Amino acid sequence: MASNAAGDEVQAWVAKGSDDLLAANLIARGHGPSTVGCYLCQQAMEKLLKAMLVHLGRAVPRTHDLVDLHRRLGADAGPFGLSAEELRGWTVYATAGRYPGFPDPQADADLQRMVACATDLLAAVRVAVGM
Repeated sequence: MASNAAGDEVQAWVAKGSDDLLAANLIARGHGPSTVGCYLCQQAMEKLLKAMLVHLGRAVPRTHDLVDLHRRLGADAGPFGLSAEELRGWTVYATAGRYPGFPDPQADADLQRMVACATDLLAAVRVAVGM
């Protein structure tokens, strides 16, 4: 179990991830820019995976790589139902998706799935950390 300081840090990571997901949902429902919605989903998942690392007492790397974060959770990532293939494809939204030249049709295709996965991840992390 996390110490009070670690518990506060976990809650802070979850709160920031939840905010990103809320904004992504607003974009998805309001037909806003898909690349921005996907970026926010990537950020939400990144922060939620980092919350789990803190909860488990593990180091939190300075990375946007969802596959790496998921891998660092090891067996503790099992309940999240995330595939390395999807995470690999979604990591690109942390950087490339924010700049010209990224294929918007790809973001249009990814947004709903990313919102659903980030929503499921948020729920699973909340259960795992006792929130």
